[in-house]
Amino acid sequence: MDPTSIRIPIKYGTGKFSHVELVPQPSDDPQDPLNWPQWKKELNLASLLFMASLIGAMKTALVAVNDVVATRYQVSYTWVAALTAAPLMVSAITGFLSSMAAKLVGKRPVYLVSSAFVFAGCIWNMTADSSYGSCMGARVMQGLGWGAFDTLLMETIQDTFYEHERNLRVSLYTILTVTMTWASPLLGGVISYRVGSFVTQYRILSALFAVAIPMLALMAPETAFNRSKAAIATTPVLSFTFPWEPQQTHIELSRDSAIDYVKEMKPWSFTGENILLNSIQSPRALAAPTTSLVFLVTALPHSNQSFTRCVSSLTIAGGALLALIGLISFGLNTGSFISPSSPSNETPTTFLTPEAAHELNLPLLSLQLGLLAAGASTLEATARPLLARSASFTASSMATAQRSVGDMHSWVIILRNLLAGAFVLTVPHVIPKAGGLKALVIGLGTFQVGITIFVLSLWHFYEKSVWRMDGKVMGLVNLRMPHPEESFFDTD
Repeated sequence: MDPTSIRIPIKYGTGKFSHVELVPQPSDDPQDPLNWPQWKKELNLASLLFMASLIGAMKTALVAVNDVVATRYQVSYTWVAALTAAPLMVSAITGFLSSMAAKLVGKRPVYLVSSAFVFAGCIWNMTADSSYGSCMGARVMQGLGWGAFDTLLMETIQDTFYEHERNLRVSLYTILTVTMTWASPLLGGVISYRVGSFVTQYRILSALFAVAIPMLALMAPETAFNRSKAAIATTPVLSFTFPWEPQQTHIELSRDSAIDYVKEMKPWSFTGENILLNSIQSPRALAAPTTSLVFLVTALPHSNQSFTRCVSSLTIAGGALLALIGLISFGLNTGSFISPSSPSNETPTTFLTPEAAHELNLPLLSLQLGLLAAGASTLEATARPLLARSASFTASSMATAQRSVGDMHSWVIILRNLLAGAFVLTVPHVIPKAGGLKALVIGLGTFQVGITIFVLSLWHFYEKSVWRMDGKVMGLVNLRMPHPEESFFDTD
């Protein structure tokens, strides 16, 4: 008898989720990350979130001390901005390479190597307060490690948790990274000005990384698992099936159990199949139209609800409006206090005079930045649901669809990092040529409105055509097969 023809009962959750069909359906293999005990899943997530939070703080570590850095190195504001832009652009490249490498060797080795680059770059930055070139080298080394955590962490959450469990974890991931990315410069700036050296914050980060890396090594096992040959239910066979419940794993804490746990945490434990074919899917995801459209609509500025066309359109429109209000109001308000930049590239460029800085209304600026952040977060909430709607239309199975969502979402992040780096690098040059910050933000606001209208119109009139093109580009399925009108992704 063909093993693939055996009918497997649909598996359901436990407790208050006892009537929830598990998505994706787990295998019967105890090594399947979906079957891990809950404590193991949560430790894995905690170690990755801690590392991602520190990386978020590192990305913007120099934002609040640009004047100090420019004075220290005797360079222009453009060169200081490059210290933030260069590692962001490098992380876009390493993010792509990490996505490819994870399909060949697994996620755990990529995480470990990337964390080593980040830690080494942070240590290097502690001694780079006297040389601009040394500081740039340290920042680039950090960027080499950022990309893996930017592109793979969401896939790890997808590997480990069921669909109905992901919302809380994804929200926690988003809140932590956004908070650390934009709150840490405020604390770092205060520390740097009081101590008198911007490298002090790198000393603090290095101490935290000394904790984060052992956590990653001991608490983050490999989450990639090949279910292509596992016995997994797809559709119910009888009108009644006995509910399947995950077996609770009881582990007695002892010396032997601790040794066994550490032995399982090998740097390389990936045993996937068809890895070459899977690795090709990642670059294909870049060419999928939905990837570009999601990137465009969310570039400049997690829910439990099914993202229908109406919900998606309203969410995008609302997020774009909030981002537009925050962007224009912040730019116009700040632009009123900006002085002309110095034409010389040999002296530091000062945008705000000390007198103007004292006249700024900080509560108002905080509100405007908050509106911009709220708009960007709202747009971000639409990214994975929009990708999931496309994948569910063209993919032949849930596993294929989730892999496609992960690949396309990785490319959205890679493109954003690349654009963010280019944006930070070019803005100091563009502001004088564009007629000042006011003219620049008006232009950006107009561009965002145009992009939003274009994307919403394209999805409204040609949504299924775009999905079919995604499927053709990524080679997902025979498109002559009928597909449901509604996505089989109810959440996320």
